[in-house]
Amino acid sequence: MYYWYLKGQKLDIVQGLPRIEELLEARKPKEPAILARRPVVCQVEYKDDEAIDVKVIEDDGTISEYSLGPNQNIIVGDDQRVNTGDSLSDGLVSPHELLEVFYDYYKEHMGAYDAAPRCPAKGSVILG
Repeated sequence: MYYWYLKGQKLDIVQGLPRIEELLEARKPKEPAILARRPVVCQVEYKDDEAIDVKVIEDDGTISEYSLGPNQNIIVGDDQRVNTGDSLSDGLVSPHELLEVFYDYYKEHMGAYDAAPRCPAKGSVILG
């Protein structure tokens, strides 16, 4: 991603776009937060007064289940409605996963061509 000019000076293509640079060069966290892939209603399962799973119910009735990692905690409550890309557990949001979640969501509703430019914009609003 570098262009070479006379005298060996290099210029980074994205140096004028700091938010895009942060998204492209971001590192994945070791224990990223679990993100909602669609607008859903959450149901938390408990065992011995400790949250162990989150079930999410989509608008069409589809139920998905997310298991928590050993050091993760739930940050949503029972019957709480969350939007696409919202965190269900504590931890850092992985920019890579966030872009994937938004791309999949918008691709389903708008098609791949219209979804591509919308994802970085939505991701930068949430991360920034």
